[in-house]
Amino acid sequence: MNTEQTIRNEIGLVLAMPPAEILPDKPLVEYGLDSVRAMDMVVGVEDLFDIEVEDMEIAALKTLNDVIGMVENKLA
Repeated sequence: MNTEQTIRNEIGLVLAMPPAEILPDKPLVEYGLDSVRAMDMVVGVEDLFDIEVEDMEIAALKTLNDVIGMVENKLA
């Protein structure tokens, strides 16, 4: 499983946009990520990778790279 592509696909699904258009360092809020969609994204990522994201960690997930880094740290 390619971590980056899996996360990119999940975020694209949540934001209803093509995953390829999500730039690694662009803030996800600029794509329309709000608090409700952020929770949808987190739940999807938790399910895909069988991890648990703490509520206080969610605020730090500002970009695609942030989400990838968090997942990789939890899987290490």
